[in-house]
Amino acid sequence: SLTAGAGLGGGWTLNGFAELGAGHVRAAPGALVDYGALAFGSAGLIASRRALVLPGDRAALYAGVRPTALAGTARLRLPVGRDRQGIIAFETLEIDLARADPPLHLGVSYQAGTRGAFELHIDASTNLTAGASREPGLDLAIGLRKTF
Repeated sequence: SLTAGAGLGGGWTLNGFAELGAGHVRAAPGALVDYGALAFGSAGLIASRRALVLPGDRAALYAGVRPTALAGTARLRLPVGRDRQGIIAFETLEIDLARADPPLHLGVSYQAGTRGAFELHIDASTNLTAGASREPGLDLAIGLRKTF
């Protein structure tokens, strides 16, 4: 994992991160799913600024790739029938877990304190995937938190 940050001027800061990892899941002999070796990664950039509209508020723009499998397969043992003695027959199906086009996660967030010790949160984000067959959706969240 690697992180870095820098001031951009005008009160803006830029932070970035990247991580790569690998693991190996060894299933029990009778397991229906075996993942084997898996490599994953994620990365992102966040530009943020305090006091954008109000004193003490925080605004951020972000773009990145969420943790995604970069290489690896899963093997599924699927029951497909029984023989005359009642013993279950299995077939193995192998699935590639790596994505050729991991979705790009884009978003904006804003947090500000309000009167009466309330805190307002507004977040909007979307995932864009190259070659996607459907339009990307927009996630919107608005929250109000009271501190006692």
